Amino acid sequence: MHYLITLSLIIIAIFITFYFLYKPESPKTIPETPSEAVVTLAQSAATEAQLPTEEAIKIANVALESASTPKGQKAIIDLTQQAVVPEAAEPSKLNEAVKTAITDIKTTQTQNAIDSVNTLAKQAASTESVDIKDITKSANVALQSTSTLKGQQAVIDLTKQAVIPQAGEPSQIKKSAEIAIQDITK
Repeated sequence: MHYLITLSLIIIAIFITFYFLYKPESPKTIPETPSEAVVTLAQSAATEAQLPTEEAIKIANVALESASTPKGQKAIIDLTQQAVVPEAAEPSKLNEAVKTAITDIKTTQTQNAIDSVNTLAKQAASTESVDIKDITKSANVALQSTSTLKGQQAVIDLTKQAVIPQAGEPSQIKKSAEIAIQDITK
């Protein structure tokens, strides 16, 4: 009887040892931004290494969040399909798909940022104060798309005015919105 218990413990020890020595790779981290997701799919599609389907779908979903046109969505889907097959994509097709997807994502992000600035401006012109929690998303979207301190300050000014329970000066609101949008679109 002791031999069976000892033998069982030895088999379990061997199994555990082999598991930790040869355990499968942990899944890669999923990119946070749509552009990073497109790049990850493209890198996988460019090699003969096959990306696990579940991982490819998660990455594609990140990219598809900001794709707004059927052409951009199709490019991301094409990249995803190529990433899960064990052969490298043709470089010219791969470059075209990446270019289409990134252009679509940038256009969508730019439009979302402009919409956010317009929302902030509308709220800044209101006589009602807005809870900071309600405008945080708009402010963050706008701030992430600005590239200069002047543009960021304009977004901050609109956000500050939106939480004050009186309407802001219309000319100042217009000026801040124009600065922010100009920064976003350059």
